[in-house]
Amino acid sequence: MIDKLNILFLDTSSEILSAALFQQGRIMDINLSRQAGRDVTAVIKEFLNLCRIKLNQIDYICLGLGPGSFTGMRIGCAVAKGLALGADKPVISMSSFFSIAYQSVFEGRDIVVIQDARRGLVYFGHYAWDKKYLLKQKKIGLGQLENFLADLSRISGQSLIFTGESFKFGTIIKKILPKADVVPASVYPLAKYMLKEAQRKIKNKQITLLDKLEPLYLYKSDCQVRRRRDV
Repeated sequence: MIDKLNILFLDTSSEILSAALFQQGRIMDINLSRQAGRDVTAVIKEFLNLCRIKLNQIDYICLGLGPGSFTGMRIGCAVAKGLALGADKPVISMSSFFSIAYQSVFEGRDIVVIQDARRGLVYFGHYAWDKKYLLKQKKIGLGQLENFLADLSRISGQSLIFTGESFKFGTIIKKILPKADVVPASVYPLAKYMLKEAQRKIKNKQITLLDKLEPLYLYKSDCQVRRRRDV
């Protein structure tokens, strides 16, 4: 039974250091500013102490891979690998966009996550409901916002919810997709909202091998799209 598991969640892909613990049906979380020099491993260990649980009692470690801050994503992967190796625990990984999408829960409506990638580009993801879970409709991408919106406009009759940093591009979104609703503030990845996707992956036995665990890099130094992965 998944409700009997202890799952540790971590996401450092944004300006927030977010951790959560699902402990036999209850979820507790901590969200801090991801300050330079902050010891993420020490924060996690102190959080577990506050939750009165030891690392060896954790059943799974779940990591948000990004996209987002290059440095933040690297730190998250390094910490998750270190904890998993030290305690011999399996890892579940996913795009950080899942934890953004699950904060905008309107069942029956597709959810679109947009993040400002700078240099005139955006990161984007599109999610739709399948019973009680959100499923990715296409791989996380990096590109021109107008091109992505044009693709979405071909989905007839869809009333979409835009979240993440979509409010920065509200005028463009409403011009191309007038039926869309745009969340009017930034929505950051928060670890506790990874729970539903983690439960789905555990149910389907989708474990990430540690030698395959790496950040979801979409940028290259020349600002072109890097290979995409199914996360």
